[in-house]
Amino acid sequence: MVGVTWYEAAAYATWLNGPGREHLSTPVPVAVEIRLPRESEWVAAAGGKQGDRYPWQATPQAVEADAIPAYANTSESDLNGTTPVCQYPAGMSLARVMDMAGNVWEWQANRRDKDQDWAELRGGAWSSNRVYARVAARSNSRPHFDWDFNGFRVAGAVPVSL
Repeated sequence: MVGVTWYEAAAYATWLNGPGREHLSTPVPVAVEIRLPRESEWVAAAGGKQGDRYPWQATPQAVEADAIPAYANTSESDLNGTTPVCQYPAGMSLARVMDMAGNVWEWQANRRDKDQDWAELRGGAWSSNRVYARVAARSNSRPHFDWDFNGFRVAGAVPVSL
């Protein structure tokens, strides 16, 4: 899904916690809260913070422009749009999650500033070059912007009882 604001992405995740849950293809226990991932959770799904690397790499290594299309949908792929999830199996993260690099910038649950005027995005997109597909790369946007290269994924978390 692209062209959605942070608010729309967050609302969709919230809807999945109610009547939307019955529409999921894979059952999710009621005790699991569905929401946008926090930045730290997104990094863990991308294989963790092992330096300035791509999700499929255990250690940082240079990836040439002509090699990146084998791993991720970035501007070097020259596709000029999104691709289906799982189209880049070689780009699977160390945590075995698909599309953590390229395709769409993914909205994060956390905001960038105390006034909550900016929302974080991770992963790079089809419109950005390979540098932005690195795990360490991030972007931010106003939460009401709905660019055609911004999208989201949802995360499931067991709420912590206080």
